[in-house]
Amino acid sequence: MARYFLDNGLLIGLTFLHDAWRDEAERLFDTENALFVNEAVIYDYCNRTRENSLEEADVDWDTEEGVFGKKLSPIRAAQFNLDLKMESLTDEELDLETLVDSFLEESQVKKKTDEDLIEEYIRPRIRGFLEEEIDGRPITTEVAAEVMETLCDTIQTQAREKREVIRTRVRDKDVKEEQWQQYTDPLGFVDGYVDTVILSSVAWLSDRNFLQRIVTSDASDMYNDRDRIRASVGINVVFIKDEFANPSETAY
Repeated sequence: MARYFLDNGLLIGLTFLHDAWRDEAERLFDTENALFVNEAVIYDYCNRTRENSLEEADVDWDTEEGVFGKKLSPIRAAQFNLDLKMESLTDEELDLETLVDSFLEESQVKKKTDEDLIEEYIRPRIRGFLEEEIDGRPITTEVAAEVMETLCDTIQTQAREKREVIRTRVRDKDVKEEQWQQYTDPLGFVDGYVDTVILSSVAWLSDRNFLQRIVTSDASDMYNDRDRIRASVGINVVFIKDEFANPSETAY
C-alpha cells in the first residue's frame, strides 16, 4: 500500500462531476492507498477567501469557500440561467449538443477550462449524463429544462456528498510550523504561500521516510517545477493523469 499526499486539485476532481479529472480522482480514492492532506490543503479546498489567511481562518470541512465555493457558485447561477435559456428556445432549436454547449457556457467551464480538457473529458461526461436523463425522449423545451435542472441539482448534491467521502477517506497529517519552516528557503522559487507550506510539510515527512509523493492535478505550477522541487527537497510531484491514467467507464 502506497502513501500519497494530495493537493486540493485531487479533492476538487473527486468532488465535481464537471471537473476534468473526476475519473482519475475516483480511481485514486478507490484504491487502498493511504491518502493524506493537511490544514493548508483543507483551507485551500473549502475555507480560503480574499479576506482570510491560512493562519487566520477557522479551518473546517463544512465551509463552502475556497476552491469548493468557486466551483460550486457558477452552478447555482447556471441553474437559474439555464432555465430561462431553455424556455427561450423552440423545440426545433434543441438537441443534445445544444444542451451540452449551454451547460458548458453557463457554468463557466468554457471560460475557465482548457478546450482540450473540455473536449476529451468534460463534454463526453456531461453528454453521457444528459443522454441518460433524456432516456430516448424527444428533446422538447420541457424535457430540456427538466434535465438541465437535474444536472445542476446532481452536481451540487454530489459535491457535498463527495466532500463527506473525502473527509472520511483522507487522513490529516499536519506538521508544525517550526518543523516545516526550514524547507521554505530551498523552496523559495515556488509561487504561492499555501503551496510552499504544503510542499515544506511534505518535505519534512519525506525526510522521516513517511511518504515521498504528492499528487497534483495541475499540469502547471507545482508540476512544472517538479524537477527543481525534487532536487531541492527530495520529494516527487506526481501528475494524476500520469499516475492514474486509463480510467474505466465513467461513473456519474
